[in-house]
Amino acid sequence: MTTDQAHAIATLMGQLTQQIFQHYYSAELPSFTLANTSLQTRVGSGKATYCRKYQHSYSITYGLGMILDKRDAKLCSGWLTSREIADRGYFGGQISYLNLLSHTVCHEFAHILQFECDQPRMRRNNKVHNALFYRLLDEIYHHGYGDTVSETLADHARLYQLPMAFNNDQEFAGTNSQQYKRGNQVQFEHAGIGYQGLIKRCNKLTFTIAVPKGLGIQEWRVPHHAVSRPIN
Repeated sequence: MTTDQAHAIATLMGQLTQQIFQHYYSAELPSFTLANTSLQTRVGSGKATYCRKYQHSYSITYGLGMILDKRDAKLCSGWLTSREIADRGYFGGQISYLNLLSHTVCHEFAHILQFECDQPRMRRNNKVHNALFYRLLDEIYHHGYGDTVSETLADHARLYQLPMAFNNDQEFAGTNSQQYKRGNQVQFEHAGIGYQGLIKRCNKLTFTIAVPKGLGIQEWRVPHHAVSRPIN
């Protein structure tokens, strides 16, 4: 994928977010309105993809690095969006490049609704991926916006010849958090040096790995996507 193609995809994701913003609750739930707010979307040069609130306006950034990263069937498992699709059953729990990008749009839009519903708590509590967030995200899918975004992305990809599959026809084998459990032997790299050890704890985003060092043990916290099984 070229940088221009990634930019085109990120721009399209921004346009789809704008469409949902304009029509979401005003069309289906009149008791909730975004009439007093505005939204801007932009394409960032890095991986960072996020939603920010400025008084009565919102800004969503879709990072080029994210567009490229999620096209790698192995690297994409490190993103929260992969785990959400698998754990919550969005798109039937099927993780593909198209589904990852579509879900990213829904995920970021859910943050806008979360800000509007829970502003005092958002100021007190830095935990944003909470029960309210996932209730709102579920509602977005319930109203069919996940499928709408996916279908529109697929149509535009065909029209403008944009890639919507993993690199080199890779297949997603599942998130590493699902493949490994406590006691499994794994390997990983740090600063170009390879290490092997046993998984001691399975955390939300990382594994705690016990690695032999001299006569003792050194513990490492390693992201899920960075581990693999040792090659015999």
